[in-house]
Amino acid sequence: MRLKLAILIAAACGLSPAAHAQTADELVAKNLAARGGIARLRAIRTMTVTAKLVTPDGGGGPMTINLMRPDRIREEMHFGAALTIRTFDGKSAWVLDRGANHEDIKDLTGGDLENLQDEGANGIDGSLADYKEKGNKVAFEGAAVVEGRPCYKLKVTLRTGHMQYLYLDSQTYLEVHEEIVRTFNGKENIIEETIGDYREEGGVMFAHRYVSGFAGSAKKSTLTFEKIELNLPIEETLFAKPAVPKKATKP
Repeated sequence: MRLKLAILIAAACGLSPAAHAQTADELVAKNLAARGGIARLRAIRTMTVTAKLVTPDGGGGPMTINLMRPDRIREEMHFGAALTIRTFDGKSAWVLDRGANHEDIKDLTGGDLENLQDEGANGIDGSLADYKEKGNKVAFEGAAVVEGRPCYKLKVTLRTGHMQYLYLDSQTYLEVHEEIVRTFNGKENIIEETIGDYREEGGVMFAHRYVSGFAGSAKKSTLTFEKIELNLPIEETLFAKPAVPKKATKP
């Protein structure tokens, strides 16, 4: 009777008992195939994203994200007159904050550094592509239902030790939801993110809409990718830490 009940529950979720026999590597392979294939993903050497962020209070602004293999990332965010730049050059990370009357640059360490390491390593092709070579680990955690959609749940342990839980749509095998552990100002937080609006760019499927917020919070931010450009030439100096501005001395 218990077995019959389990089969009925699986059927109600749109998942057959055979779904539980799938391995993590089989699901990873299906996800990569759905995105366009590992060869096309590996062929991407740089990626430039023009985006817009809308915060829960209606704020936000334009963003530009530049990624370059291996591991480099630069995020430039405008909030009104304020500018924030976060960068990882493959070894170290820094953040620049500029306002109307100030400009501060500081190195990032600890969890804040690891956040950018994760984004740099996985930003172009995701944490599943060539995951073993990147130092990630993937485990299949069974079936799940997210917002009424049957999914497969994967647990990803990134090389930094940070955790991700990825939910692949059971029909398309594209990622539609994730839960991410991130460190902000020395404190770990869980971010929940709904992913959608997939479009083809250079033969590869990329999501263009991310709705995210801290776990348990009704407040959500929306990040919309307005343009994705692949393999544009990017100078390595873009990721270099700028000189700290000298403060004027009184005579």
